[in-house]
Amino acid sequence: MAKRKTKRERAHQAELEKRIGEVGGLLVAGLSRAQILQYIADNADWSASTRTIDGYIRKATDRIRDAAKDARREQLDMATMRLNDLYALCMNSQDYKTPLAVVGKQIDLFGLKEAAVIARLQEQEDAA
Repeated sequence: MAKRKTKRERAHQAELEKRIGEVGGLLVAGLSRAQILQYIADNADWSASTRTIDGYIRKATDRIRDAAKDARREQLDMATMRLNDLYALCMNSQDYKTPLAVVGKQIDLFGLKEAAVIARLQEQEDAA
């Protein structure tokens, strides 16, 4: 059975989350590790060791990376839907030049040209 956290433990966890968030803000602002350490020494009342702050930096970096992955996925999905809509609109208006450009953009966006070349090379190697 899982042990319930006491109020003190929850408060401690909330403080850790706040610290990681603050370090994340410093990273996003472009501060280096050394600058973050100096900033915390000068401005924060954390009583945290360098090793602990390095842990905060690692966790903040992971969170930033995860957020960026989600944002890239959302942007890719949005771009795909916009290209599909543009393709359909142009085909319905019998504009065939623009849909060709849309298909070219999709090939670039998804790396299909490179994937096709790699697949062809793989087939050639397998045949040899």
